Amino acid sequence: MDHTTVEAPPETLVALTHHIAERHDLTASEALEEVKDWIFIVSLARIASEVGHEFSDQ
Repeated sequence: MDHTTVEAPPETLVALTHHIAERHDLTASEALEEVKDWIFIVSLARIASEVGHEFSDQ
């Protein structure tokens, strides 16, 4: 998502997937899958960061 294309982040998952679908020529279902994949990757990165902090604190 390019911050120059929207003034504020979409407020709902539906609005976000609609925006992504339009910008990347995807169906709503494809855009939703991309968003879910992104959320999963971000959650893994957060977990890895937390685990890394736990090990560095020991």
